[in-house]
Amino acid sequence: MLESRVLGLAPAQWAWIAATLVAGVVSIWLLGTVDEEPTVDVAVTIGEWRAGEVGEFVVVPVPESLAPLFATREMLSGGAVSSVALPDGVVVPAAVLVEEKLAPDDETATLMRFPVDASLWAGPGPRAGDVAVFGRRPGGCAVLIAELRAVDPGDVTLEVDPDMVARLAGEGLETLAIWESPAVGWPGC
Repeated sequence: MLESRVLGLAPAQWAWIAATLVAGVVSIWLLGTVDEEPTVDVAVTIGEWRAGEVGEFVVVPVPESLAPLFATREMLSGGAVSSVALPDGVVVPAAVLVEEKLAPDDETATLMRFPVDASLWAGPGPRAGDVAVFGRRPGGCAVLIAELRAVDPGDVTLEVDPDMVARLAGEGLETLAIWESPAVGWPGC
């Protein structure tokens, strides 16, 4: 029986080592040619943040395709603040940022954005500071009457407390109809 051993290894073991090395080299070569997606630095909280403030943060890279979901250093240094309290160690969502002047006045309140149908609003449409009636359908009973903190196409931002959130969430509404509140108010539901 003829057996050739080099360094105490059988030919089958040498074949296995050679195949593993070739597969490794090919894998490294293939992975090295893949273009990596560009990254953007986003903010991660250090310590707890209070609503209406920007606390300490560090930046971490995320793929550029995910960047619109998160706050960047530029957003935070440009006067934006968190509308809600944030715990330590979370990536700051862009959706919770508001201009500093829009920060909630009450610590038990927060700012929330709601999709709306403002087709009944006269003139140029709603503006921040206007008082609006919110209803299930245009012209119906008032689920809520509130001051608008910010207005964007298709949605408005309100300062809400837990009671208001419960009332609006209890309605199970996806899109609220809004119209300008008369000085005497509007009949509630």
